[in-house]
Amino acid sequence: MSGLGATLLKIAAKFSLDVYFSSDARTRKLDLRELRRLRAKILVTAKAELEADQIRSGHKDLSDLPLAIEFSDTAQLPRKHRTEPVVTLSPLAIGITRSVIVDRVREDVNVAGAILHAEEELKEHPVPNSDKELDEDWLHAWRKGASEVASEKMQQLWGALLAAEVLRPGTQSRRTIEFLKSISGAEAQEIADLLRFAIDGTMVYSTPALDEHHWNYGRLLEMVGIGILSDCSGEVAAPITSRSTERFFTELRWHGGGLRITGSDPNHRFTMRVYSLTRIGRDLASLRRLKAPPDAYVKEVKALCSGQGLDVEQFVTLYPKD
Repeated sequence: MSGLGATLLKIAAKFSLDVYFSSDARTRKLDLRELRRLRAKILVTAKAELEADQIRSGHKDLSDLPLAIEFSDTAQLPRKHRTEPVVTLSPLAIGITRSVIVDRVREDVNVAGAILHAEEELKEHPVPNSDKELDEDWLHAWRKGASEVASEKMQQLWGALLAAEVLRPGTQSRRTIEFLKSISGAEAQEIADLLRFAIDGTMVYSTPALDEHHWNYGRLLEMVGIGILSDCSGEVAAPITSRSTERFFTELRWHGGGLRITGSDPNHRFTMRVYSLTRIGRDLASLRRLKAPPDAYVKEVKALCSGQGLDVEQFVTLYPKD
């Protein structure tokens, strides 16, 4: 098993979710359908055990299995007394126990689903060189957030966040976790649609291609409002400089590829008018679930660079897969 796979199994065990996983790589490919079948089986078993306890304690019989909070028989009380409902504690305790079990199983299944998506993200990825341990507080904050999402799309997002933190411990902030807890699936899709335009995970080039793909000023302003963009004036000038002292060399990267830019003068520099990402935006832009930008956008970035008299070569990376 790879180091990353072992890390995910340790995380599952930390949350007492190793029942959903196997250390054997041949049997560890537990898909979400099987996970949901496990959840249903656990819920049915828990329900049957609770109802059996009700029958054994005499609070229910076979003709009265549905759980209800019982009240005392008030018909026998004298009319002069004020009638008050009296909660029978034993059935109430059983109801609370059932609710706790159902909620915990639901949460565990949601977290296990997110971990499975993290495993998908990390397949065939090299083991990171860092020996830094995952922060315990970050992990528990992640678990609390992931436990609240049942939709597969959102579980994919939470899994991608965990995968990014496993690869580079300490790079995903607690603030990003709190942000993900506050957004809907539709908002997450909107954010992902914008972040596919992110260059170097920090900025979005201000270009007519954005408007052509329905990213007008109004939508950009919404991204400022929820905390993904720091502004939408398009007036931030990002300097592009050489990474080499012998000749001009730099790369502009996005999901699925980028541009390799070269020239003879190492002192050459130019600027791009961009929208800057916030810390939360940068964290989310680093997730591997994002798609590559559209060709029209790439073409305009390429035109800007080649217009500086530089040689521009486009390259493609292996991810994202979808």
